[in-house]
Amino acid sequence: MNTYPIKRNKSLVNLSKEHHFGLLASWKIRRGFDLQIEPKRIADFVINLWETHLSSHFNAEEIILFNVIKHPLIDEALAQHLKLRALITSISKDFNTKQLTDFANLLEQHIRFEERQVFKMLQQELSEDKLDKIGKLLNELHKEPFEDTYKDEFWLFKD
Repeated sequence: MNTYPIKRNKSLVNLSKEHHFGLLASWKIRRGFDLQIEPKRIADFVINLWETHLSSHFNAEEIILFNVIKHPLIDEALAQHLKLRALITSISKDFNTKQLTDFANLLEQHIRFEERQVFKMLQQELSEDKLDKIGKLLNELHKEPFEDTYKDEFWLFKD
């Protein structure tokens, strides 16, 4: 398996940066459990992550990126979005440790899938002109850089 970084088309860079934030969020969830943090604090983080970041990220991918080509990898990415949305709905109503762990694991797997397979395929299948148009639409959504302003940094230490 190639371990070198994947050369990312400039039009997809902002999504890749957001993916990095999502991978970090998955780590924070796992770290919280390692530190035996109260699951409610972790659930609050996950719900906030969805509301402030992931929901709009998923919408951007689905509306701008996933509509440009029919491909089994796109179908799989959309199916993963549905699974993550279902987990968020469940966590919002009544969470448990397994759901939160499943969320962290599925989010990480999903991001790695998009970065390693979906984005690679899009870069191979779409013209530079099409990627530029996609990039312009995505950049309209990213006028302000995303900032992590979540106050409860439970992953740093146990109170």
